[in-house]
Amino acid sequence: MRNILFVSCYSTDINNSASIELIYYINLLSKSGEFNIHLLTMNYPQNTIYYDSEISKFVNERITIHRVDGGFILNKFLPKKSIKLNSNQSSKKRNSILIGIKNVVTVIDPYISWTKNALKYFKRNLSNIKFDIILGMHEPPSSLICSYKIKDFIKKTNFDINLISYFSDPYCDEISRKSKNIIIRKINSRIERKIINKSDKFLFVTESNKKYYEDKYTLDSKDTKIIHRGFDEKLYGDLKQDYPEEFQRNKINLVHAGDIAPNIRNIKFFIEALDYMENNNEEQFSKLNIRFFGNINDSEQEKLVKDRKYVYSMPRISYAEILKFLVNADILIVFGNKEFKQIPAKIYDYMGTNAYIFVILESYTDPLYNLVKDVEGIVCVLNNREEIVKEFIKMLEKFQCKRLFNRQEFNNQKIFEKFKDILR
Repeated sequence: MRNILFVSCYSTDINNSASIELIYYINLLSKSGEFNIHLLTMNYPQNTIYYDSEISKFVNERITIHRVDGGFILNKFLPKKSIKLNSNQSSKKRNSILIGIKNVVTVIDPYISWTKNALKYFKRNLSNIKFDIILGMHEPPSSLICSYKIKDFIKKTNFDINLISYFSDPYCDEISRKSKNIIIRKINSRIERKIINKSDKFLFVTESNKKYYEDKYTLDSKDTKIIHRGFDEKLYGDLKQDYPEEFQRNKINLVHAGDIAPNIRNIKFFIEALDYMENNNEEQFSKLNIRFFGNINDSEQEKLVKDRKYVYSMPRISYAEILKFLVNADILIVFGNKEFKQIPAKIYDYMGTNAYIFVILESYTDPLYNLVKDVEGIVCVLNNREEIVKEFIKMLEKFQCKRLFNRQEFNNQKIFEKFKDILR
């Protein structure tokens, strides 16, 4: 059995797309019985807003997890949960300030202090294990830095090891890093080149990101592969039996899941389209039960949602809870990112459902469009009010409660076969 070491700052104890992605991949390989999986990750304080006590229950019991503390300063900067209900606004403001400071003062990412502790932990506790592969997860880049430092340490002990670097998003070309000053951009550029030079193979989520790195660093295409996560058919089948009390069986339950961040996703025209339908298509609109789940980190877009009585809005909830809503929903909404090298990770959770999926794109050049355009039960539109209204009404007119969409290209076995080929 081959030994694989996953390295990721984002742990199996927090609720974000990167950690969900990580859990999916380590479970996929571990459950096959062909790989012995270790995960070197960060020990997240339980009082941070990111911590989710339920999500680690999804991790396969055969996986060995090594949690390493991020350090005093990093732990202080992590936004905290509010303790009292009446302190929600002040806590939200404090967390916003902390996130802002953290993003300004960090050159690489806030987790760089963790890499030093993680490398020490590896030398002390894991150096006696002969790993065949290190798989470094990007998000944040400190995971990849830690990965190549571990590889360098292992090579000093006179045996070689392959490093696979996984780029879910571009590093230097990511939207928040492009806005940094020129000195920080040059530092990050040097680090990115070092990661590339130290790596043996590369994984990407989109063709555009893969091509970006191949062109920038003249990578051999045989060393670059595309991979994306899928869904666990058994898990989704079990959750289908747990119908949310917030849903109404005599209505069409519509769900948007995921955070809304400024300059990345724009919900304005979708809300305007709903306003239009409320006033002009009253009969069809009255059938909708509309629910938004996730943080809205943009005051203008948050106001758009909160001002509409027809939208039920909730902040981020546990992964187990949101899956229950997704699996039982009738229509799922996803917004394409304005940064076209990225795909919203929620689309992979959506694929295991039998809901209609309404995809709102900024452009048909978005890699999300190429991913979903030929998949059953998916409607793609451009992000303007007129097109959203037209296609949404057409979808409602042909809506069927009892339906079965074939999205098996996203099931576990298909993804495992692709992943196994990469690890050869």
